[in-house]
Amino acid sequence: MKVRLIQREGQQDIEVTVLSAPGDKRAERIADSLRTAGGKLAAYISATGIERRVVPLSCVSSIRSNGDCALVQLTEGTILHSPSRLGELETSLHDTDFVRTSRQELVNLDNVETIRPEFGSRLLLGLRGGGETIVSRSYAHQVKERIRVTR
Repeated sequence: MKVRLIQREGQQDIEVTVLSAPGDKRAERIADSLRTAGGKLAAYISATGIERRVVPLSCVSSIRSNGDCALVQLTEGTILHSPSRLGELETSLHDTDFVRTSRQELVNLDNVETIRPEFGSRLLLGLRGGGETIVSRSYAHQVKERIRVTR
């Protein structure tokens, strides 16, 4: 892989081009990581990956692992398919309000509307758009700390 940085006088914005062979999954993941750095997430309408949508992170409620890919739940109820694994998405969303709630899920704290304690030191999060998710005991402390910091 070659990486080049070119800086030009008068350039106003950052422009990134990822050049690869057709179908190179690494290139798709790199491009998706760069999009999340810009406050957006790219995912596909179906698992076949034909029609892509780029959505603002503010419209994402949660991201759930689905084998070698991830399911992106939007606040209005639509589910999109990301070719990236949950761990890759978590890394690219590191400096955002997304937090891991279990081994299988990330949640956007900006879209949490209710928080209720549950049995076994767990939490039940009510998400914008009507969904709910359980925060597992091993992640509950981290979620509580992040909620205190962001609210």
